[in-house]
Order: sequence, then structure tokens, then C-alpha cells
Amino acid sequence: MKLGKQKIISIIALLIATAIAVVFLLPKLSPVNDQGEYVSQDGVTGGSIAISNDGSKVYSDTNYGFSFFYPENFSIGAFADEEGTKTILVQNAEKTAGIQIFISAFDENITLTPERIKKDVPDIAMSDVKNISIGQEQRSDLSVPALRSDLVTAVSFNSNNSSGQSREVWFVYKNDLYQITIPIVGVLLDGIITTWQWSN
Repeated sequence: MKLGKQKIISIIALLIATAIAVVFLLPKLSPVNDQGEYVSQDGVTGGSIAISNDGSKVYSDTNYGFSFFYPENFSIGAFADEEGTKTILVQNAEKTAGIQIFISAFDENITLTPERIKKDVPDIAMSDVKNISIGQEQRSDLSVPALRSDLVTAVSFNSNNSSGQSREVWFVYKNDLYQITIPIVGVLLDGIITTWQWSN
């Protein structure tokens, strides 16, 4: 899928607008059951947020069938547009730290490679390129998720673009392109990647 300069500029503008919007639309929590779990529907399109008794938070996306844990002092917002894209922002406004997950339709169900990224986005700056594995698969015969290193292979790389340096993780799953971006490498990205689970 070839991305033109106009589409890239439009995507960047959308992402900046979304980041600004999430600061003003941080989710409000309301109780949903008597086990001390809470769920947020405000500011989260096609997903839910749960907080367990131990304070851990999990975001579950009903549109794309995945979930991940994130720190309790972070908030999450999820927004969709008419073009069928979705942006999920996990951030701590006080620390100006956060992560963005951008999901868009992809016309192929492939294992993404650095060469393919460079072919579709020739101007992208990529360094420290690695292949990593994403996801855990829920199995009914086990009490814990089973790690599946072959479930989804992602391309992880550093990028230096107009908005500064970032760590990127890109992969394709079921004909959708996932682009995960964080301004700096840190435990937030690692925590999301290692707790990512597919439900479908």
C-alpha cells in the first residue's frame, strides 16, 4: 500500500489533533460490577477500560480484538474517523509521556518487513531496526495466556521525523496496519508489547 506525501501529511495532522483532543477528553470512570472493576466509555470508541482490585488497568478493544495492560497513572482515549482508521492514545498528561497506536486498513495480510516499509514510505528515517514478536493468545485449556512468538512479527525501529525522535513498532494483523509510536524508548512501550493479547 503506497502512501503519498499528502496522505502522510494528513495522517500526521490527524495524529496531532488527536493528541490535543485527548488532553481534554480523558476518560471518566464509573463502576460496573461489585468485584471492584470499573469501565470507561467516555473518550473510548470501540473499547473499554477495566481497573482490577490490585489497581492494574487493562484496555480492551472490541473493534480489533486485542487488549493490553498499562500503568495506573496513565489515561487512555480511543478515536475513530470516517476513513476507518483508529487512534488510541495512552498518556500521562502531567509527565507529558505517552504512546500512540494508529490502526488503518491494509490491502494485504503480510508479515511486514523493513524493506516493505521503505518501499511504501521512502522518506522514513529508520535506525536500530529489529524484528520482535507481538501478542499472546488466550487458550481455554490454560489458566494463563500462552506466549506465541510466531503469532505476529513486528518491525521495531527508531525514527527521526519532523516531530522529533521516536521508537516505532509496525505490524500487520488480519489486514490491518498497526503503527505504535512513543517519543522515547521506555517501560511503557515494553509493558504494552509484552502484555498484548489477541481475543480473536
